Amino acid sequence: MASDVQAAITSLDFHIFDSINNGTGEERAKAVLTVRLVIYRLVSSFLQDSEKVAVQLLKADTTAQSEIQILKFIQHIMDDYGVVFIEGSLNPNALNSNKDFQLSHEFGLWLMKNLVQLAGEPDCESLHAACQRMLSSFLSLARAHHLPLFSLLIGEVTSAIADLIQISEQVPPVGEVQKLKRFRNSIATEAEFSTCVPEASGSSAPGHSTDITVKSLQHCELLQSVLTQLCGQFAFELVHFSTNKLSAVWSLLCAQVELGELPLKKVSLDVIALLLQHGSLPPLPLQHYLLSCLLASFDLSCELNHRLEPQWATAFDVSLAEVFNMLCNSIDTAQLEHSFLSSLFSELQSRIAQQKFWMCDTASLYNALYQLVVTLYRYRLAKLFPCYTTKRNLINKVLVSRVGTTRQHQVQDCLVESICAELLAREVVTVHPPLEGTEVVDQNRNREKEEVNKRHPEKRRKLLAKSAEEEYNSSEDQEKENNSNLFDLVQGRLKKLMDDLHFTLEQKEQSISVEVIEGMCVLLETLMVCAATCATTVPNKLWLSNTSIVDLGRLLTLLVHHAAVGGDTANVYSLIIRGVGALLYITDLLEFDAEFLTSLACIASLPWIANDSSWVDLKLMNSQEMIATSAKIRPYLDATVQSDCLLVLSLLPGGVAPGWKTHCLRLALNDKSAAVRSVVSRALLNIVCNQSCTSHLLVTDLLRSQMEDESKEVQLALARTMGLLGCVLSRCAKLSRPAVVKFDSLLCFQLDITCDECENSLDRHAANEHVKLSLSLFDLFFPLSACPEAEVRKAFVKYLSRVFAHVRLTLAESKKCMDVCLTLIQDPEKAVRVECSKVMAFLPLCGESALCRYDTEREILQQLNRLYKDADKKHLQSTVVCTMGSLGKLATEKSLLQVTLGLLESILLGDTQVEAAAQLQMREVAKGQKVIMIKLFSKLKRDICLFLCDLMHAEATAAATPLMMLEKVQAVFGYKSLQVFLTENCEYLLPVLMRKASPTAAVILKEVANKLLTSRKHLIISNFKYIFSYLIISCNKSELENALRFAQNESQVSLGSLVRLDYQRMHNNLLLYISTHYKRVFEGLELLAEKDLAYAGPRDFSSEANMASFLQPRLLGILAFFDAELLTNSKDLQEKILTLKSLTAIMKLMGLKHITPVRMKVMATLRIALQYKQDDFPLLSCKAWLQFVHSVDMCALGPMLGQIVVILLPLLEQQAKEVAEIFDFLIVQHQKELAEHFHDLYFIPDIPELANVQTVLKQHTEDFWKNADFATLVQRCLRGVSHENVDVRIHALTRLRALLQANQTNFHEMVRGNEAVDVVISQLVSGLLTGCRESSSKARGLVGECLGVLGAIDPGRLDLMTNNPKEETRFHVSIDDDNFAVDLVNELARAFLAASDTRGQACSSYAIQETLLLYGIKDTEDTSLPGGKLWNRFPEYVQEILSPLVYSKYIKTASTSSSAAIKRPIYRSRKGNTFNDWVYNWASCMIPQVKDKKAHTLFEACERIFKYDLQMCLYLLPYILHYVVLDCSEETTREVVDEVLAVLKHTEKSNGREQHDSSDFRHLSTQTLYSILDHLAKWSRLRLASQSQQRHTAGKKSKAQPNPRADPAFKTISQFLAEIPQDVLSLSSFNCQAYTRSLMHFEAYIKDKQENIQDHLSFLQKIYVALDDSDSVAGVMAIIQGEPPVDVQILAQETVGQLHDTSTACYERAIQQQPYEISHHQAKLRSLLKLNQPQSALLYVTGLLTQRPEWKRGLHEYQVESAWKLASWDSLESLLPAADNAKSHGWSLGIGRILLAARHSNESEVSHQLALLRNEQMGPLSAASMEGGSYQRGYEYIVRLHMLNELEQAVRALLRTDTTAVRSSQLSADLSAVTNQWQARLQLTQV
Repeated sequence: MASDVQAAITSLDFHIFDSINNGTGEERAKAVLTVRLVIYRLVSSFLQDSEKVAVQLLKADTTAQSEIQILKFIQHIMDDYGVVFIEGSLNPNALNSNKDFQLSHEFGLWLMKNLVQLAGEPDCESLHAACQRMLSSFLSLARAHHLPLFSLLIGEVTSAIADLIQISEQVPPVGEVQKLKRFRNSIATEAEFSTCVPEASGSSAPGHSTDITVKSLQHCELLQSVLTQLCGQFAFELVHFSTNKLSAVWSLLCAQVELGELPLKKVSLDVIALLLQHGSLPPLPLQHYLLSCLLASFDLSCELNHRLEPQWATAFDVSLAEVFNMLCNSIDTAQLEHSFLSSLFSELQSRIAQQKFWMCDTASLYNALYQLVVTLYRYRLAKLFPCYTTKRNLINKVLVSRVGTTRQHQVQDCLVESICAELLAREVVTVHPPLEGTEVVDQNRNREKEEVNKRHPEKRRKLLAKSAEEEYNSSEDQEKENNSNLFDLVQGRLKKLMDDLHFTLEQKEQSISVEVIEGMCVLLETLMVCAATCATTVPNKLWLSNTSIVDLGRLLTLLVHHAAVGGDTANVYSLIIRGVGALLYITDLLEFDAEFLTSLACIASLPWIANDSSWVDLKLMNSQEMIATSAKIRPYLDATVQSDCLLVLSLLPGGVAPGWKTHCLRLALNDKSAAVRSVVSRALLNIVCNQSCTSHLLVTDLLRSQMEDESKEVQLALARTMGLLGCVLSRCAKLSRPAVVKFDSLLCFQLDITCDECENSLDRHAANEHVKLSLSLFDLFFPLSACPEAEVRKAFVKYLSRVFAHVRLTLAESKKCMDVCLTLIQDPEKAVRVECSKVMAFLPLCGESALCRYDTEREILQQLNRLYKDADKKHLQSTVVCTMGSLGKLATEKSLLQVTLGLLESILLGDTQVEAAAQLQMREVAKGQKVIMIKLFSKLKRDICLFLCDLMHAEATAAATPLMMLEKVQAVFGYKSLQVFLTENCEYLLPVLMRKASPTAAVILKEVANKLLTSRKHLIISNFKYIFSYLIISCNKSELENALRFAQNESQVSLGSLVRLDYQRMHNNLLLYISTHYKRVFEGLELLAEKDLAYAGPRDFSSEANMASFLQPRLLGILAFFDAELLTNSKDLQEKILTLKSLTAIMKLMGLKHITPVRMKVMATLRIALQYKQDDFPLLSCKAWLQFVHSVDMCALGPMLGQIVVILLPLLEQQAKEVAEIFDFLIVQHQKELAEHFHDLYFIPDIPELANVQTVLKQHTEDFWKNADFATLVQRCLRGVSHENVDVRIHALTRLRALLQANQTNFHEMVRGNEAVDVVISQLVSGLLTGCRESSSKARGLVGECLGVLGAIDPGRLDLMTNNPKEETRFHVSIDDDNFAVDLVNELARAFLAASDTRGQACSSYAIQETLLLYGIKDTEDTSLPGGKLWNRFPEYVQEILSPLVYSKYIKTASTSSSAAIKRPIYRSRKGNTFNDWVYNWASCMIPQVKDKKAHTLFEACERIFKYDLQMCLYLLPYILHYVVLDCSEETTREVVDEVLAVLKHTEKSNGREQHDSSDFRHLSTQTLYSILDHLAKWSRLRLASQSQQRHTAGKKSKAQPNPRADPAFKTISQFLAEIPQDVLSLSSFNCQAYTRSLMHFEAYIKDKQENIQDHLSFLQKIYVALDDSDSVAGVMAIIQGEPPVDVQILAQETVGQLHDTSTACYERAIQQQPYEISHHQAKLRSLLKLNQPQSALLYVTGLLTQRPEWKRGLHEYQVESAWKLASWDSLESLLPAADNAKSHGWSLGIGRILLAARHSNESEVSHQLALLRNEQMGPLSAASMEGGSYQRGYEYIVRLHMLNELEQAVRALLRTDTTAVRSSQLSADLSAVTNQWQARLQLTQV
């Protein structure tokens, strides 16, 4: 038979396997078919009949069995040519995928059927393993190559298991056998291999294959085991990819555990453990079935352990233990149902009570069950399981009772969990005692808890405390008797065990129970761990009494002596040492006296006492007895016990026998056992850590002697010691207890040395306060790096990083460490190399200076590059790459570039493995540098692009094309595509390629152009500005000529044309490098000048003056370019630094002559640089500002002095010395020229660096500020308040506020002293009202504070006819008016000076440039010309601004947005949801509609400035709308009308109190419209007057007299105005408190519409009431026909002060008539509050809200006002939650929040709320200030500011008394002064 098998196998042509791997489709199919046929013949002939196979196995020799040969042959094919079993197509012409799949399926089923049949045959045991392996291999092939096939096959396996379970449950008739009808297939004969899927029938039903015969129950279970093991091998796939089969699998497994024999149970348990391990859980109904099966298995194990063979019992227990372990993991991840956990806990408690736990003979099962109990303890089932506490206590009682007997290990975990929870719960209950005898509502109980938490914040525990309290209180009263105090139980059990031991020892019995000693140690460990765990939560707990400690010490000593004479000496002494170790675990928490500690030292010293009679400083008690005991015990002690003793000695406090401990270490060094010697270094570290001071010499001396030890164990210990030694000697280390305690080793050995500096983060090497050590201390460890043992070398490298954390290295020392690391980088062991690559990054950080660090980084990188290039092995290159990545994560910027380039080279030129490693490390570098990949590239892009060009040029002939390299780089750095990468970086790549000027460069250039879908010509032209500047600064003369020639050839454009295509940008980019390449930039500028055909100046550029003259026409363009460079986010910091340095050089080059005219532009550019605070930027900014003040004429610097000083003040914090130098130049060195401006520098701080400056300022200004009268000082401050620069205005307003606060008496005298108020006061009020429109919120807030300090002065006392006396002169009929041109240019100059950034300044410059051009304004000698006349009308400072803009060439870039796309009306839309946005977008949308060419050009030129200067927009808006209305279509006019009505109707809807709390937006928008309409109305009047005058003049000459109203322009404007309803205007004006305007529009409405006045008397009366015109109110009442309406009566009575009558009669009647009208209720509440009846108001509003809760929003403020007027703070707090404090609110709400914050003494919140409320008052004031009579109109809000000022004074005075010790007399005096001041202010107000 064997020969037949051999012949069949050898008949196969083995060349056919080449066809399987490398053949064509047809060859492959034939080869697969051939091999399958051979397999079929072998299996069908020799393996298909399992009974025959069994007979043959009994006859044949094991080594020559043909069946085994066949299986090996098939297995070989399966391993090497798996495609034979998975290939679908056997017919080359069959391309049908369904048929292919069916072919594989049929063959797989046939093969599995035969293998399963053999594996399940009891008599074929020698084939079982081979069949099992083959089944697993086949399914693995299907899983890897054909998932659908795998899914079907694994489904067949699970179905077969289910069928077998059914078969096992049936009892067949005698003589019959069962059939397993699975794995059916259509393969019955050899011929069917090519047509095994019958096409004729169209069916894939099973063919003629036979089923598997199940002969017996044993046979059935064997088959089940085979298939179940197969499921276990693919448990992961079942869990994650076959979830639909999982429920069935769980059911089958549980059934097999329940019904199967022991072997099948074990296999099923193994699979269950695997499923649990992979995260699968049975469905909820099956969970309880599983639990019952597992517990039944445990019971079975306990019963059968003594009756089964040991190997079977142990194997079953191990499988069951693994399931329990997996259940623990599922509990930890909270995956199991609570009911399951409750049942599990109950069952476990029952079995513990029955003592079944201790019937386990297998340690793994015993440990698993205990771990399950501990896990359930930690899960805390109290809330889910009512009887949990009772059952837990029952368990604990059993566990405590078992201590001191057999099998007592593992109980500590349970006891520790229970004791800590119980003690913590009792502690919490003590803090929060439960209420007795009453039931408390949940809300009250919560409040009480909050109050307790406030009173006892130190008692608030973590969430554990809450759960512990619930757990403790969950048991019922009747259960409390069973809930004994576990802590007391443990202490009682410990005392009993100690007493038993004492009794035994006193009886002098020879034998002593080891279990009792072990039980004492177990309980000691339990108490010590509980003490450590509860140290912070239960700090005053007495864990061991002094008596117990003394008794314990005496007992341990007696036990030692007994151990010497009794039996089991080593075991008893080991347990004694274990008890000593438990005590040493908490030496920092328990106070042991010196005698007790000495006794412990003596016990631990027994291995050495007998051999040394000196005992150094150890004070022995009963020395002779101890010596004798030591002599008797020592022979029994093995190396483990001696090591334990040495470590215990080292952990004793530092003051206990330090000399003896060191002596013991020396003795241990000579011990024969390596285990003892290896402990010496660790013990030494413990000793050093415990002692306050230690000699470094002693440490190194002890360790040096160990270095000669060749034991691997000792060397590993030394490597660990090297790392921790640095932590210990630098005093950064401490002995720490573990987070999780394990009781499988001595407790004290789990104390570990930890160092926060080493373990916190990668930044641990930054500067710190700890001691830094010398490297010489660690020199003795360095030989470990050359140890033959790889494990030692790895440990050395690992702990070297700790050394680096605690040393400061010189360059030579760094070199020494680097050489060691470089050697280890090349280590043959991968683990050593990987560890070294991580550690090496920390070496540079140890440098003693930044220079040393950089030099070390550079040297390391050079050596790594050398290693990389010399490496002949890929794994070494990968290690080098990983090391570079580690360095890059912590590298400085200088070294970061080298790392990045090195990794890029590996990515581009390395093989696949190295490339993958480099890409991973590149991402890690970016992560370490805390940037994304694309930002990392941007940071280094200039150098990276240079590197890429060089590499592409050098490797152009290699396999990788340049574009392939660039694609890799693009992918690495995260660009979307190569096109995007090239587009963004062409400016850096092309210049380098141009410099190459080679054919290779031309090829690369062509590829780049093709990729960008453009030509080389266009590519070069568009980037020539970058190419030219790069070539100039980087090439010598010959290289430059060659490169420029190459550029001309490639672009086919001459050099002159290339330069002139973008002439300005050529200068810009070239001047960017003037600071670094001054000479070459000059040469480049000469070359540019040669190509400038328009330049007529001197060509000799050796003179800097000539060069400055050449650059002067382009200076504004250069500055604009520098602005863009500084503002562009994509530019890295180094590029911005280069820009600032070059700007400084340009200022120096251009000098006074050229910088002075553009000084404002230069200053704006310099201000940009101030926003960068990184690196040396502030220092460079100071240098630039210093150069600036040197480059501007002193006469021009004077007016700018205050602005310059204000701008530079923030720099004083960082660069005080440099700023002081600038101030010294301006104020000290040029005090004569600038003295007249020193009065404006009152804000310069008095700091030591500015001492000279302050001295000069005092000389010039001290007399002025001391002697000047109040009016003069106010006028001086007002100059600053009206300054163009917002920073200057803020300082001036701050000064003005302080001045007004300090001179209240003088101010009151000026107001009251004369009949006519001093003009200064009127100017002051006018200036502050104008300041209400400040764009800066800070400045506007200061204006509000100043108005509050001034107080609400009676408007009648002030001469405020208009806010702007020039208002009349600013109105112009047409833009053709010269006066309009002058005013416009002046306004643009103001905008230029006020611009806060360069963009706004550039827009202003462009607008001025175009305006000057449009009106022909220029400085000309012929003043008779119109332009010359206009020029002379400007002030000198304006002319200085205009001069450079007369010839400037600003151009406007294309707008990115279209006005046509904006939704109309714009007001309150997405584009108009703020006032600024609305004005800007509305103006921008109207400008394209202007038809007049000149007007359109002018408005379009000014449009861009609108976005940056609102005042400019408001100035031109009336003119824009005027021209739009004149020329546009009806549709456009309709849009404008709709926009106007949208604003007016929004304001018209406002009513009630809302109008008083309206926002800036509504007020300002409405007032803007009023100004526009007033402008148009005024234009109409003037136009009509002009036409009438012309008619009158023409009438004298001719009888034909045209009608003036027929004028088209007048008619168009009049029609537009008529479109705006007067009644809408009137109501809108009324809601904006413009009552005079409201009356005007109302009268016009009545007149125009001929309305019946009786229908509108109610509204008319409201206007008169608001105007406080009582006579008119009475007049309205007189003309009313019939009974006046209720609202009219109310208003009339309020006007005459009859509030009480109103509230009792009219309001009640109004409410009765309209009970659901909220406005009536609001009016009544206002009346009650005015009557000073807040209690009634509060009751009324509270009752009203209970009936109408939906009115809360409308009544909330009345409720709040009533509460704070009543000082009802609790109500106020509930009405004003803290979460709403940052929101906008009304007056009453704001006052409430201020008072609430003051009550809580929260000064910061008081300030915040004051600022919010003050800002709300500024909105209406800002709108009012836009027209005449604004003071009267905004008087209500000025009164509020007055009140806020006094409220702030009162609150701050009270808060001062709370925080400082103020005498009552002083407090009384202060309050008296404040009240007197308030009284004086009150006299100035309007009565």
